[in-house]
Amino acid sequence: MKKDTLYFLTFTSICIVVFIITFFSVSNLAKISTTKLIATQIESGERESSEIAVLISSLIDKGISMTDAKVQIQNMISESNSETSFISVFDWSGKIICHPDITQLNLLIRNSEQTFTNSGQNYQTDELYDVLIESNDEDNSKIMNIVPIKNSNWIAASNLNINQVSNHYKSIKRSFYLNFLLMAVTIIVLSFFIIRFIGVRYEKQLELKNKTLQNELIKLSNINKEFINYNENITHKENKLENTITENDNKRLLTDRKNEIVPISTDDIAYVYTKNTITYIVCKDGQKSTITDSLDEILKKLDSKLYFRANRKFIIENSSIDKIIKYGNSQLKIITKPECIEDIIISKNKASAFKRWLNK
Repeated sequence: MKKDTLYFLTFTSICIVVFIITFFSVSNLAKISTTKLIATQIESGERESSEIAVLISSLIDKGISMTDAKVQIQNMISESNSETSFISVFDWSGKIICHPDITQLNLLIRNSEQTFTNSGQNYQTDELYDVLIESNDEDNSKIMNIVPIKNSNWIAASNLNINQVSNHYKSIKRSFYLNFLLMAVTIIVLSFFIIRFIGVRYEKQLELKNKTLQNELIKLSNINKEFINYNENITHKENKLENTITENDNKRLLTDRKNEIVPISTDDIAYVYTKNTITYIVCKDGQKSTITDSLDEILKKLDSKLYFRANRKFIIENSSIDKIIKYGNSQLKIITKPECIEDIIISKNKASAFKRWLNK
């Protein structure tokens, strides 16, 4: 819970800091948007002033009087000063010939000499706002471009409506403020409900864990009682198991077969012999293994009723004897199944004991 709360509080704090920084940067964002608007209007104003200049020049070339041309142009641009930019016409003395606001007709434009000098000046994009909006000029419009009209002393000018541009800037600024404020409030509210939601879920999970722990404690108590009963019987069971293991150990031998350790039941042994100091055990299925025990040690683990020490090299099992052949001077030769590659000879001295063993 603490980690989740810390995470969301940190997330909310970062968002708030970002929005605060952005909130105070709204003026710059609005200024950038307004500057782009000014640049666009100047570009379109240059085209429009050039078109008006060409139009007036063509009217004069067709023989239309200056007065009629003035009336046509005045009707064309009348009340267009409600837009961001508009066109006006004045002569070289600075007298206004055509203007969207008819109250401006025949008036002199302010700072006409400066207008003629500065018109057409190329401002950098980031300078336009400072030059136009933040200037102390009392005019509501500013001439940005002039185009002389051929065959007359008139000049077509593109004007930027400073009031409209300023209103555009204020509108964008308000929109930015409102949007960022709404986004900040939304994030804070959502973060609160998310934290609350996680807290409720955590409390439910905690209650469930507590119940689970109680059940586990009860189970542990029962297990403890069962363990006491089990501990009382474990000694008896261990003793019984040890006896069983001892009996099983006596009935099998651990041998080596290639890279494996193979346990062999004594009931499966056909015969045991030594060769070159190595002891071999051959099972009734013909499988051969080696063992580290000596023949004497092995014989102690075998049933004397079933196994006989034929000589110093062999121990044989009675059911594995296939044939008994008289050999030499009162000696016996044993043929086993599976057949042994070595001769199994019972000496004259052991022949009687061997026969008694067979008759048991």
